[in-house]
Amino acid sequence: MRFLFPILLIIVAVLVFYFKTMPLLQSVTLARADAATVNQALDKARELLKVRDEKQKELINFPEDVRLKLEKFLPSTVDNVRLIIDLISLGEKYGMTIKNPQVAPSPKSSVGSDLRPYDSVDLTFTTTGSYELFQRFLADLERSLRLTDVTSLTFSSFEKGDYEFSVTVRTYWLK
Repeated sequence: MRFLFPILLIIVAVLVFYFKTMPLLQSVTLARADAATVNQALDKARELLKVRDEKQKELINFPEDVRLKLEKFLPSTVDNVRLIIDLISLGEKYGMTIKNPQVAPSPKSSVGSDLRPYDSVDLTFTTTGSYELFQRFLADLERSLRLTDVTSLTFSSFEKGDYEFSVTVRTYWLK
């Protein structure tokens, strides 16, 4: 009995260690690994905040006219009315009236989720004029600060030599 009691205590100690202490040690190890992952994420977030702050300071140091050009090139919101007004002004420069402007969201891809940092809108309109004037109109549209792509162009002719052009342009903005 004298030897049995210490052996029994050792067996109980081993069982307690195996069934109670080991699961606790494993959970502590997992918690430490999770804490390390969270700390790495926090460090990365701090770095990104620093970069963002630096970029904002750089943007503030840009001259006002450069910031306005950047905003016009790729605006942070879609402004359909401003886009239509810009196209009407451009058309008036060449005596071409912009008719039936229609704005529609650009078609989306049906595959996967859209992770792009920008979105787009299509503007369809018609105008009438000579081919030469229309070429100049498109050249000015190409040189404008607003980022636009001509996605569709059809035309029909009249007897007096003018053409009716139906144009679809796509423009972009940051989400």
